[in-house]
Amino acid sequence: MTAGPAVPQLLVRTAVGAICSVALGFLVYGSDALVPELPHFQVVTVGILMSAVVALWEGGAPRTSALLVAAFAVQQMWTTVGQGWTKTIALSLWCVIVGAGLVHIGLIWTLLDRRGLRFGKGLIAGPLLAGVFFAATPAAALAATSPSQAMRTLVGNLLLGVVIGDGVGLGIEIVDLALRPKPAGAPV
Repeated sequence: MTAGPAVPQLLVRTAVGAICSVALGFLVYGSDALVPELPHFQVVTVGILMSAVVALWEGGAPRTSALLVAAFAVQQMWTTVGQGWTKTIALSLWCVIVGAGLVHIGLIWTLLDRRGLRFGKGLIAGPLLAGVFFAATPAAALAATSPSQAMRTLVGNLLLGVVIGDGVGLGIEIVDLALRPKPAGAPV
């Protein structure tokens, strides 16, 4: 049986990734990024979730990351139960799609890391998450009131995915560069 992930490293990766997501979100959206009623608040919620998922994958606990995503989806669904079936189903589908996407981003991150890519994974995290948000937008559009609102949601989700993914990716890469030992013969 293998040893579990190192908890301090998981916590540091999760915290720094989430902080960078929020910081980048604050730069792009201003104080709206910190208002829970607005979609931009996902820089906090999805930023923390993505940071934890990638950290868990890097720490060798992919099953735990999948359980975390499932718990997040159930919690999000529970918050909309009193708001009508359309909104509950739309958010549930959105959470399942985004959650599955986050688990796959964690897998891709880990595979790139195992292939020896020491830096640059964070640059693809944003476009990957934007693609996940793009795929999840039709589920969110079930609750849209007009086609123009659905289109605004699509474009907004693409930008939001890039902001969150690049913020988290930058944060985790900073931690990885600080924690990893330098190769033999590398300058100090």
